[in-house]
Amino acid sequence: KPVYTTTALPAKETPPGTIKNCGHYYDVVSGDYCQMIAMNFSITFDVLRTMNPQLDADCLNLWANASYCVATVRGSTLTPLSSSTTARVTAAPPAPTQSEASKACYQWYTAVAGDYCYLIYTKFGITFEQLRAWNTVLDADCSNLWPDYAYCVKA
Repeated sequence: KPVYTTTALPAKETPPGTIKNCGHYYDVVSGDYCQMIAMNFSITFDVLRTMNPQLDADCLNLWANASYCVATVRGSTLTPLSSSTTARVTAAPPAPTQSEASKACYQWYTAVAGDYCYLIYTKFGITFEQLRAWNTVLDADCSNLWPDYAYCVKA
């Protein structure tokens, strides 16, 4: 396992709360998931979450095209996440939402006429499963995507 002696610079945006004393970042791509990332860097999912506390317990809010800390600088101490909930900064939707949109959303997209789910989830580097998890009102065939309504694309 490599030892990092200096703080690394992320290549992409980092989610809110990512630790500052990060020795190595991994740039998430569409299709990645937390357990795979943790295994690839020989860390546990709990350690990954401690370094990146924005991640929820189910890892449904892993952002594609973002940098996540996967190793600390040598000599750093990680404080495990408490079992209590951590306050998160969320974004207000820019347009009306259907009734079951995520309340813990960081980024919204307002659908326009002609949009369909594939266009939205590929544009934001997320999976269809993530789009539906954050917008539970969406049908399996995405036939109820409404123009001029906001949909959560990062939670």
